[in-house]
Amino acid sequence: MRDSEWNVLIVEDAVDQMALLKMILKKSKSDQFYCRESTTLTAALEILKNEKIDIIILDLNLPDSAGLDTVLKVQAVAQPIPIIVLSGVKDEAIAVQAVQMGAQDYLVKGEVQRSTLIRAIQYALQRAKLSEDNLKVHEQNEQILSAITSVLIGVDADGRVTHWNQFAEKVFGIKYEETIGRPFIECKIGWDKGKVFAVFSDCLKRAEPTRLEDIPFKRSDGKDGILGMTVNPIRSGKETKPGYLLFGADITKRREEEAANERLEEHLRETQKMDSLGTLAGGISHDFKNILGPILGYTEMMLRTPGREAKDRERLERILKAAYRSKDLIDQILVFSRKGGETKTLICLADIVDEAMKLLKEVIPSTIEIETKLTLKSTTIMANPTQMHQIIMNLCINAGYAMRENGGKLVLSIEPVTVNESFAQFHQGLVSGDYVLLKVRDTGEGIAPEILPRIFDPFFTTKPPGEGSGMGLAAVHGIVVKHGGVIEVESVLGKGTTFCVYFPQIKKTPDSQRLEIQEIEKGIERILIVDDNMDLNDMLVDVLSPFGYRVTGTGNSLEAYEMFVSDPDYFHLAIVDLVMPKMNGIKLACEFLQIRPDFPIILCTGQGDESSFKQAEAAGIKKILQKPVSISELVNTIRSILDKK
Repeated sequence: MRDSEWNVLIVEDAVDQMALLKMILKKSKSDQFYCRESTTLTAALEILKNEKIDIIILDLNLPDSAGLDTVLKVQAVAQPIPIIVLSGVKDEAIAVQAVQMGAQDYLVKGEVQRSTLIRAIQYALQRAKLSEDNLKVHEQNEQILSAITSVLIGVDADGRVTHWNQFAEKVFGIKYEETIGRPFIECKIGWDKGKVFAVFSDCLKRAEPTRLEDIPFKRSDGKDGILGMTVNPIRSGKETKPGYLLFGADITKRREEEAANERLEEHLRETQKMDSLGTLAGGISHDFKNILGPILGYTEMMLRTPGREAKDRERLERILKAAYRSKDLIDQILVFSRKGGETKTLICLADIVDEAMKLLKEVIPSTIEIETKLTLKSTTIMANPTQMHQIIMNLCINAGYAMRENGGKLVLSIEPVTVNESFAQFHQGLVSGDYVLLKVRDTGEGIAPEILPRIFDPFFTTKPPGEGSGMGLAAVHGIVVKHGGVIEVESVLGKGTTFCVYFPQIKKTPDSQRLEIQEIEKGIERILIVDDNMDLNDMLVDVLSPFGYRVTGTGNSLEAYEMFVSDPDYFHLAIVDLVMPKMNGIKLACEFLQIRPDFPIILCTGQGDESSFKQAEAAGIKKILQKPVSISELVNTIRSILDKK
């Protein structure tokens, strides 16, 4: 025989969960449970009005009601019948709120066992009948509230504080004794009372939980913080006017981490954009250089034809000059849009500035006057040209941004300077010696003194979202340091900013890269041209033939392979394009060299892919030429290779 009999109302819309609960109760050996079922809150309320129910097992999420509001609706009809909340969410915050609202227990679906459920029901029934047990529950709840690592504040219907847990003390720096029983509005919390209490008032009117996001407040240490809080209206006993329970947390660190992640994502997007731009620019440059090739080749060929009138020669020279300018512009776009390697070489920094100006004049607004003061002598440094372009472009674009509204003047200067010990003492990082000084000065809005120390910090930016990642100056600083240099900045609000970049000077002169038309030695050898661009292919055949070479051209790499295989000793040298369908230039060269290891090959390319260059060198290719190639450079290269055999 069982000890007691109880009428249990199970309010659950999940069939399997309902069956599980009924089975557990049916197998109870200590008590007899008579189960009433309801899958909706509406039906449950009707049962409560018309039938005697001893205890309620209540799912929080029903077809016609969801969340803690379900508990309030049941309490309005079933008080003081004990309620056990059943939820699919294991959430300490919700559990505490449910208990505060009057639920006797909080069980999680999937973790409910026979002993757990039976014990929960027995305890709930005992607490409902015995005041002593109710007191124990109250004490237990107080301990839970004190242990919760979130702000929890209870306010009664009269607006007075009823709960103020230890974490609230920690966050706000206000002791429990200073708050309990006092009007909540008088608590000296460092937040916008008008805004916050307006939300509280609205929450009470609607009798629905309300979430307050990103509330600025003063933390207990006096620093600014961000608070996230949920306001839940609650009723005590038979009171019709609700109080409310505030459950929140200091989310300052979380928001800072989110902001940092957003900056990281922005930087990643910018990096991916630049990578995509580099890929696009590489493809376009290859096609454009193939177009320039015949223009340069035929123009130079016509200039070499004797008997030209002076006026015609002048016109041809202008065409040639314009074509070379186009080539230089493509190279600058490639330099700016792709990540340069770490290779350092002797460069004249003044030349790099001069080249960068070709791009800057296109991106700096016309309202800004640009002036350059370049000293060509003694401005040689050991540096990566691509990264020098990056420094110049970043500093000048930032200067342009500072003058975007009112215009102004941008001045770039390069000069050799000697730093003595007395000067070095007042400039951190500098030691006495010879330097090349790059100076970028603008007449923009200037930088505030409190911001100036942070401008080289990664992700720091004063620009609006979407206009800057905060990585430009950080990257500049990193490059300067890697090159053994020092960067300094001076700024005056309303007058402008000057960046001074010091690079160690090298007492050498870089080799000139200028292509000149020169005398060419002729030959008689047989040459194979392989390039899928037939205009370029035909041009190479046309320009090499007058120098005595017997030239065969094809636009099909497989056809070139068949020609070579049929008579490997017929050709003395091959000129192959890197990018071709069916078989690229490196693969074709490898096939040639496998058959004839000593066969000289020149690889031509319109792209500056360093990995391809390394592959070509490893394969045994004698020379790599960047398109478009001048006649003199090409023929002299051919002659040099053949003469070494």
